[in-house]
Amino acid sequence: MAACLVKAMGHKVLLVRFGAYRTVAGALSAIRRGGYASVEAMLDERFARIPAASALPGDILALPSELPFPALAIYVGNGAALHSWQGLFTVSRVLTSEAAWRVPPVGGAHG
Repeated sequence: MAACLVKAMGHKVLLVRFGAYRTVAGALSAIRRGGYASVEAMLDERFARIPAASALPGDILALPSELPFPALAIYVGNGAALHSWQGLFTVSRVLTSEAAWRVPPVGGAHG
């Protein structure tokens, strides 16, 4: 979902260049093939990290996860974020966020 937001804002989506994956281990391997230690490192290189409390609609949030990397969500405003849950998309109140990134539009792109 975060990749769709990045693309809609006019940025290139890097993760697709690192190879396909179907598992958590495959995703971690793809990130490392791209030269990044983590999802957070990949986002840090491309976008400005901001305090989660400063997030605006369209910013990416890193939410706590049971996986070895955070769950990425899109902040929609009023303390809520759009994210995946059990294979579906849902909007939930954000209680804790590990990090956030501002994703500005490129050129004439809009979200």
